[in-house]
Amino acid sequence: MTLFELTFGLTALILGLALTHIASNLYRLAKAGRKVRWAPEPLLQTGVVLLVVVFVWVNQWQTRGTTSIIYARELLQVLKLLVLYMAAAACLPELHDREGEIDLYVHYDQTRRLSYGALIAGLVLFDIYGWTGEQTFHWRWNMLASFVFIGPYLVMMFVRQRWLKVLLLVAVLIYFGSSIMAYRLNG
Repeated sequence: MTLFELTFGLTALILGLALTHIASNLYRLAKAGRKVRWAPEPLLQTGVVLLVVVFVWVNQWQTRGTTSIIYARELLQVLKLLVLYMAAAACLPELHDREGEIDLYVHYDQTRRLSYGALIAGLVLFDIYGWTGEQTFHWRWNMLASFVFIGPYLVMMFVRQRWLKVLLLVAVLIYFGSSIMAYRLNG
């Protein structure tokens, strides 16, 4: 077993659970039918988180040449993925068979600080993880990309105007989606 296989196994487990959580909750919502009062915000947010989870998973291939691991850095890896899992878990409500009507906007409004806070914490942890790599700490231009997302996430945490949240979510989906769709890995 290579070091990449060892560390990727844990990555796959955490990110796989995040995807399973999203799929399971979406299935239960669809199955609940008329009991669900749908809203665009949690669905758009789920789309953003889905793109991030799959991108992070695929991007792990970049570490396939790992020849040594540092426990502290691997712990940081797990923390950043767990924060991403929390964002995934907060997107959609968990349903139970005996529940009455489910309002997705109410769930979104109650969990928005947790979910966007987790996305912000994830961005910060991903940057810290990058700083602890082969190179020593220094300001890099690509770190500014995090601020492109932190701003909208902060606004969506605290602003109550639904039109603004929908607009920002659509903008984040378009910007992030268009920036990763051409992403290519070579084996």
